[in-house]
Amino acid sequence: MTAIKIDNSPKPQSKIPDFNASAVLDFNRRGNQVKLKLEGAIPNDQADALRDFLKTVVDVPGNRWTLQLEEVAEVCHRGLHELVAFARAIRRRGQQVEIITIQPHLRSALLELDTGSHFSWKK
Repeated sequence: MTAIKIDNSPKPQSKIPDFNASAVLDFNRRGNQVKLKLEGAIPNDQADALRDFLKTVVDVPGNRWTLQLEEVAEVCHRGLHELVAFARAIRRRGQQVEIITIQPHLRSALLELDTGSHFSWKK
């Protein structure tokens, strides 16, 4: 198992935790699962860090992709765009990014912006 992590230390004056991302790669006989987890806030100044993280993991040879968003406080418009672009890249390979946990307000935002269709959703 391999982990890739971007860790931005929280700033003392910040009330919302800074952006944090991790990927756990689980290669076993059932296939290659890539488990992505995002945490904290993803404001405009962190959208590039999100993009760089997703570009790092997009080429991993996974056949099952999961995304945990339950600990994401907020995501800027650029951040949502990067998530959708990532999901599209995975779909072009014939796979899906399954959102397994998400904050209700973030789910509403994805669905209201008509971007929820780019992901699969855990039932």
